[in-house]
Amino acid sequence: MNQARLAPVSPLALSCPANAGATGDGGPRRNGGKCNMFTRIIGALLILAALAAAGVELMQWISSGTYKSVTLGGLWYMIHRASLNASQAGIQRYVAPWLWDPGIIWILVQPAWAITGLPGAVLLWLGRLKKKRRRRNLFRRNG
Repeated sequence: MNQARLAPVSPLALSCPANAGATGDGGPRRNGGKCNMFTRIIGALLILAALAAAGVELMQWISSGTYKSVTLGGLWYMIHRASLNASQAGIQRYVAPWLWDPGIIWILVQPAWAITGLPGAVLLWLGRLKKKRRRRNLFRRNG
């Protein structure tokens, strides 16, 4: 039985769909395309959210004198509790009940700065990657 082998996927390909940076003639854009800019913007917004969450933790630490981590679920509850309850009900009813309890609950009890900062840093890094261009050797003889 013949099994198709999958080619290795570069991190840049994960951040941008195929042909997102292609020009009309099929060649890649010189500036990295709109997809890299979008990836960097989302990454920067996530980093700003991580800094804001860290700022909330710092302000609570200064005011109370004891450090207490602000979880993503707690922050979401402070911002808009109705959407948190609606997302729980929707995921448990329409997607999969087992997905909420071990999976999403684990994410919601993690520090908000870590859950937003790590993906933000990864997206910023992916947005900066550029495809390596081959250098042409100008002094090589043809023949």
